[in-house]
Amino acid sequence: MKSIKLSLLLVAISIFVFAYKKETASPTKSSPPTKTEILAEGKWQNSTTLATPPIDINGKMVTNICGYIKVCELVNYYTFTKNKTYALNNGAKKCDTNEEDIKAKGTWQIAADDKYLYSLPIVVQTVYY
Repeated sequence: MKSIKLSLLLVAISIFVFAYKKETASPTKSSPPTKTEILAEGKWQNSTTLATPPIDINGKMVTNICGYIKVCELVNYYTFTKNKTYALNNGAKKCDTNEEDIKAKGTWQIAADDKYLYSLPIVVQTVYY
């Protein structure tokens, strides 16, 4: 009789233990997003437009030309896709109300040094991630 009670007790304990065993998922290491994935995640707007070499504007050699660009151009933004195409979109304020929503389309690639974004037909741009 003792062995039956002991057996039942062991079965009850093992059922309890296995029924409430916490499952722990093995941690998965996710790799950080690639530069392509980062670019394809949203809208990109120029914050600084630099000219190299400097250009002459009214007798002054200028590298940061943002102050010389129309506000309606500064609000434009880029969208990039993972298949290496881009669109230059008109922002909220168009320079001409008859302008298309997309000003330019092309392809892009990141240089081997991961510092420059090449887009065709637009100029080379430095990318800060």
